[in-house]
Amino acid sequence: MHKLNPTIALALFVATIPSLWAVAAPFVGVTVGAAALITGGFFVASGNDSKNKWRELFGMWLEFLGG
Repeated sequence: MHKLNPTIALALFVATIPSLWAVAAPFVGVTVGAAALITGGFFVASGNDSKNKWRELFGMWLEFLGG
């Protein structure tokens, strides 16, 4: 049996799941799906540094409250 390279598996996951979420979120009643994706993108762009998690979380809360 052929084993899938973990890097390729992660790349495929990252390429498909956010795209599916962005399309499906409005249909399942999630109105803040885009804000969650954008905030997640900011977290990844900042280097996945755990020191920034509270800043990102605060930004997401502001977006949720602002609607």
